[in-house]
Amino acid sequence: MGCDGGTIPKRHELVKTAKRPEQKDKDMDRKAKWSTCTISQQPLSSPVVACELGKLYSKESIIEFLLDRSICETANHIRNLKDVKTLKLTPNAGFDSKASGTANEYYDTQSARFVCPVVGIEMNGKYKFYTLWSCGCVLSERAFKEVESETCHNCGEKFDKDDVIVLNAEGEDLEKMETNMKERREKMKKAKKLKKEKSNEKRKAENGVHEFAVPQKLSNAKTDDKQRPAKKPKLSSEVTDTKSKINGSGKDVPAKKAKSSKSKEDKVDIKQSKVYKNLFTSSEKKNGKDNQAHWVTYNPYHL
Repeated sequence: MGCDGGTIPKRHELVKTAKRPEQKDKDMDRKAKWSTCTISQQPLSSPVVACELGKLYSKESIIEFLLDRSICETANHIRNLKDVKTLKLTPNAGFDSKASGTANEYYDTQSARFVCPVVGIEMNGKYKFYTLWSCGCVLSERAFKEVESETCHNCGEKFDKDDVIVLNAEGEDLEKMETNMKERREKMKKAKKLKKEKSNEKRKAENGVHEFAVPQKLSNAKTDDKQRPAKKPKLSSEVTDTKSKINGSGKDVPAKKAKSSKSKEDKVDIKQSKVYKNLFTSSEKKNGKDNQAHWVTYNPYHL
């Protein structure tokens, strides 16, 4: 086993311990969440948007994801651009993006591109930041606590408690954002149904006015006819008297119907007339005297 020559073994040489897993650098992990896109893992480029769970994205990467959903699986809750809100961020005047590339200068890893417009805290992940779904303004938690109001401190627009979204939420905050997302989408569905019902009712009402406008006029005309006394039908004798008065004589004037009847008689088939039938021996007249024997000629029809 050795131990000759006065060597003394140490504990780490004799006992093998389990290796500890590699730990993430908390500062670098926090900086990556607040400065890179969740889908592409590239630095955030304007316009910056946020989903209902509080994750940050570049709008360009969201459009690419909607065209090809196989790019990422963490953003499956985003159905279209309506599920994303464009953020109104306040840039940090003291942020220098070129400082990271220099080796002779000090580079502050805690500096961020954006700050709170009310308090001035940098948005680097150490402090909670909220965004309002109604207007898209980004404010720090300290700003909400110090000045409590029902309007946005940045733009003055009203908002509800459910409109407040925690950016890069974790733990209980993330669960709360998921429940708020489900409730918000259910409210949107109900609002759409109500709008459709109201629009259908308006159309029906407008169509009803056009449909019943004409029948009302007809009903008024019918009522006027009922109020007037009914006329008695004239007898045939009265009709002839009126005709004689008009012509100045007692003779009846032939009606137009007689002309129409004559025209119909002219159209009768000629073959059915008596004159046409008498041309043949099968007529009624030929069956009389002509059927007997004649004194000059011999008529065979008497047989």
